[in-house]
Amino acid sequence: MLGTPVDPGVAPRAAAALAAAMPPDASLSLTAVEIHLDKVRCLLGGSDSVAVGRGGAALAGAATRAAPDGAALARLMARAMAARATAATDANQVSSRSHAVLVVRVSRPAWRLPATLALVDLAGSERASRTNATGATVAEARSINASLAVLGRAVAALAADAPHIPYRDSALTRVLQPTLASGTRPVFVVCASPAARDAGETVASLRGGGALRGAASAVQTAVASSLTPSPTDQGAVQALAEAREAVAELTAALVADRERAAAPRLPSARRACAVLALAAVQAVAVGVLALA
Repeated sequence: MLGTPVDPGVAPRAAAALAAAMPPDASLSLTAVEIHLDKVRCLLGGSDSVAVGRGGAALAGAATRAAPDGAALARLMARAMAARATAATDANQVSSRSHAVLVVRVSRPAWRLPATLALVDLAGSERASRTNATGATVAEARSINASLAVLGRAVAALAADAPHIPYRDSALTRVLQPTLASGTRPVFVVCASPAARDAGETVASLRGGGALRGAASAVQTAVASSLTPSPTDQGAVQALAEAREAVAELTAALVADRERAAAPRLPSARRACAVLALAAVQAVAVGVLALA
């Protein structure tokens, strides 16, 4: 999510895009929490036991920090991400053991409510055979996998327009409820590994992203009739279309690679991730101001 100084990730790119697009009288602020072992903790010096309000609209005990500009917002994001729970496993020496939610608000004196951009870094589902996790990391992996399963069920219910959405079954879905509600513009970014040894996880992630896209389409349909895309939005739509083509190419390459039992690197994977991340920043950063 943060990337590097040379190749910034989605979070700093979003901060820069928001700062460049917002009006002069607007102000920025950030609230950041993590969901660890199904408990919500502030990542900016607030409570270690944040209470989630009805509908996920309020995070009681979570600190909100003002940011005078995009650079300050990016620094706050980095500070929050550095406070996340991490541990070393055989798959990743700095493995995230929690889900992180960064909520950026853009406020103006003339607006009744702030525009909101939520950046969510989901911990990846894990297979014990790959990570060789032991002790506390096993419990964390089970919690991660369970919360992702609940998110999947909630997304499926949204896509099917079901009368009941199981938001309350997990702390993750309770926190994310406002980001999936009608009137929002969700964008899902799938991070794919270019290594052939990760083909199984990559294909599973792409399939999961396809399911999430169904929910995103269902939510976006509810607001499409009331919003007229700007030229910047149209560019984001085109970028997303190109990203989908790149993902399709990647999926085909991974399947073919597994059939050949070979181990080449797949350069198109990095291109797919980069295009998806850039499209997400363009679509959400511009869309959040339009919705306000």
